[in-house]
Parts: sequence; structure tokens; C-alpha cells
Amino acid sequence: ARSIAELLAALACAEEPDRVVFDTETLTRRLLDLLHDPTTSEEGQEHAATVLGELLCRGGSICFASELLILMTSKDVVDPLIELILHGEHRRATAAATVLANA
Repeated sequence: ARSIAELLAALACAEEPDRVVFDTETLTRRLLDLLHDPTTSEEGQEHAATVLGELLCRGGSICFASELLILMTSKDVVDPLIELILHGEHRRATAAATVLANA
């Protein structure tokens, strides 16, 4: 399953607009939703954090970097991640911290 998350991350990190496989905002929000959903397995949350982390680490090399930066630094994304870190169960707090550390 980890290799599938890594494959998803590689597909999501398009360097040219004609190679974009997933809509940036839709994918990012779905991955963030997995972090917030208490029914998501620990492995699922780890995979979501892996894909988000890869997107953030690639930064300027991906074609939608500015859209990703705007989304990931918006109040409606950052505040819930901080809330998870402060008040979430350990596994969700760890995944949220991983995402924020890469942002």
C-alpha cells in the first residue's frame, strides 16, 4: 500500500500542465479530509500525509506550485491542521504535523 501512495504522489507532481493527472485543489482537499476523518485508518492517514508531503517538498518544480501554496497556507487549511495537532488523537496529530512541517 505504501508503494501505491508513492505512485499517487509521483502522478500528482506534474511538472508541466499537459501532464496534470489530478485537479490540485480537489486532490489536496480529499487528502486533507482523510487526515481529519477519525474513521480513516492509521495507514490511510500516513499515506495521505505522504502524498501531501511529496507535493509540498517538490514545491516550485510542479506546475501548480502557486495554487498549492495558496491553498496550503489558507486559514481554512492551516487552522484545522493546528487543531488536530493540539487536540487530535496521536496518529492524526502526527500526520497533521508532518503536513505542516513540509508546508
